[in-house]
Amino acid sequence: MAAVLCLLAAGCGTQLLYNRLDTLAYFYLATQVSLQPTQSASLKSALRDYLDWHRSTELPRYAVFIETLAAEAAAPLGAARINAARLEIESLWRGSVARGAPAAASWFAGLDPEQVDELFASLGEDDADLRDKYCNASEADRDRDRLKSFVAAAEDWVGRLSPAQRGLIADRLVALVPSSCGWVESRQLVRATLRETVVRRRREPGFTAEVTALLTRPEDRWQHVYRAAFDRNRVAIVGLLTELDESLTAKQRARMVSRLLGFADDFRKLSASRAQVAQAATR
Repeated sequence: MAAVLCLLAAGCGTQLLYNRLDTLAYFYLATQVSLQPTQSASLKSALRDYLDWHRSTELPRYAVFIETLAAEAAAPLGAARINAARLEIESLWRGSVARGAPAAASWFAGLDPEQVDELFASLGEDDADLRDKYCNASEADRDRDRLKSFVAAAEDWVGRLSPAQRGLIADRLVALVPSSCGWVESRQLVRATLRETVVRRRREPGFTAEVTALLTRPEDRWQHVYRAAFDRNRVAIVGLLTELDESLTAKQRARMVSRLLGFADDFRKLSASRAQVAQAATR
């Protein structure tokens, strides 16, 4: 449940969307498995509780983090600070997942064997599409799509990139270790491990701890080759971001700082709207 909410929150651009994350997450999960009325009610309650916690506790932390980063981003951040920011984002994500993991474990434990089969079959239905996109596509196609996505993301933050900046990105990305197919295969492996845990261990002591560990540290179940490639590429991406940050013009840097402060303001407003949401729910 926490993972679903975190994914949705990453694309949250409006108060309306965030305030409906619990409903959106519920409908997503309800399309993956047929639920009994009591299970539906329990899931809705757990998701509401999680979103309420996330709004009151985590959004202010996001705002502080982003405001601090924005203040420092008035000048080039440097590799150490960019990596520290990455680690902080990772810590915030793991904390959010860990908070929702016990409720997720309880929900998994309440599914009967047929529901477990249905759920994991549904979750695996997009594997063929992912393999076609990331494993069967040519290396040239994957490189092109990766460059296009990275440039689009960068320009969303800093505005139009110069030819030199685009060239820098292209040069650094082409040197990355191919890992897209490894991501697909490792994703399948994590899901298979989760299914086995639900089937074999849900009635045993320690089940909640196992689910929490799997959800918060999925990389512990990745293939070794993919994990090595991921770690190497992560270092390379930090290096690329450092070089790109150093190349920013004053206009680009001002846009980036403004975007950061805008996100911080959005998070503070969303957190402050907690009382308004609670009042609306009682009407």
